[in-house]
Amino acid sequence: MKIASVAAIVAVSLALILLAASAYVVPEGQQVLITQFGDPVREVTDAGLYWKIPFIQEVHRLDKRLLPWDGDPQNMPTKDKRLIDIDVWARWRIVKPIKFYIVNGTMSVAQKRLDETVDSAVRLVIANNALIDAVRTTNTPLIYESAELSEDLIGRQDQITTG
Repeated sequence: MKIASVAAIVAVSLALILLAASAYVVPEGQQVLITQFGDPVREVTDAGLYWKIPFIQEVHRLDKRLLPWDGDPQNMPTKDKRLIDIDVWARWRIVKPIKFYIVNGTMSVAQKRLDETVDSAVRLVIANNALIDAVRTTNTPLIYESAELSEDLIGRQDQITTG
């Protein structure tokens, strides 16, 4: 009688451990990538309770929301050889978890790639444009606060080409 009850307790305990190792929950705002022996097998983008093969498949959680990226402030020269302080930020999201995992592997690698890509693109835009073109969003003429300032700067204004 005692051996049967101990065996039953051990069997139930093993079944619970196996069940806990098989189930995973995907909360709202997250997505999951399932890998088997390091290779991506499937992605789950909908919230809910899901099952995997215990001890063989691994769950990698990825955020589905917009993620922040903030570059380091830098001092960059413009086309007209003026220095400008730039602080770049961006928002990004993981749309295809399998492709993200194959290309990047981890979030830290993705962050490094974003650092390189965005910083070099910003540096290229700033270096190829004059200061007045890089900081303005329109090519309409400047309106000054006072007539004296407007008259003082006539003939010395930078010409806006792209805006």
